[in-house]
Amino acid sequence: MKSNMVFFWGDAEQSVNMAMEELAEKRIVERIWQKDYTVWKEHPQEISNRLDWLSITEEMKPQLKDLKEFVRSLCQEGFQQAILLGMGGSSLAPELFSRVFPPQEAALQLWVLDTTDPEVISRYTDYARQKKTIYIVSTKSGNTLETLMLFRHFFALVSEESNQNPGQHFVAITDPGSPLVKLAEEHHFRRVFLNNPNIGGRYSAFSFFGLVPAALAGVNLERLLASVEEGRQGCSPELPVRENYGALLGTMMGVLARKGRDKLTLFFSPLLLKSLGDWIEQLVAES
Repeated sequence: MKSNMVFFWGDAEQSVNMAMEELAEKRIVERIWQKDYTVWKEHPQEISNRLDWLSITEEMKPQLKDLKEFVRSLCQEGFQQAILLGMGGSSLAPELFSRVFPPQEAALQLWVLDTTDPEVISRYTDYARQKKTIYIVSTKSGNTLETLMLFRHFFALVSEESNQNPGQHFVAITDPGSPLVKLAEEHHFRRVFLNNPNIGGRYSAFSFFGLVPAALAGVNLERLLASVEEGRQGCSPELPVRENYGALLGTMMGVLARKGRDKLTLFFSPLLLKSLGDWIEQLVAES
């Protein structure tokens, strides 16, 4: 895959070249794809059980048909919109999908609520009163305080306005065995999507945390994952390091940061892609 990236190293060119040679000598790219935690630390704590995002697309492909059927069933029952309740890594990729991809037929309007600001919550409460709404409670740990507070607010709202089981308006996305699983059982949620636990929240865009909201918004999931696969090929360990744009970009950022140029600045045009910047910002800032 040919990269569209253009690099201007400036006075860092020699340092970048040396770093690239070291990267190749130590087989860093190959070891990352092998999920070798020693690339980062000698001990596997919080690393070896966070690297399944590298292979998540193959794991998710068999789930696409079920996700589309799930959305179709919601539309048939008259649901018109979805509100995702989540914070940080659970919300930024869905926010990106909801803003970048235009609304589709046979899909729901997707809103993302990732704040405890009373004015914003009030506005989303008004949205919820206007149309039949499915709520996505999204938290990897299952105990994110802000997310659970939002759940309780909207569960009370649905309970007041519905004579039927309010839990049928709620969906959970979480790790197996999390407190949210028990909460969902107690409140008779419509569906619980159990995510691969070996993925960190901010790297979960192409797991259930990202693909469930994307499916609800009508995103073409096959095309989305095909694009991800294309990107993976451009970062393949089979490529020479200097042709691997993931390695090039990472090396440049690392070298410049060590030289004190650690203020990564992103420019996007059109402004529609600003939400992509928000997602990238968190990926970099928390890594």
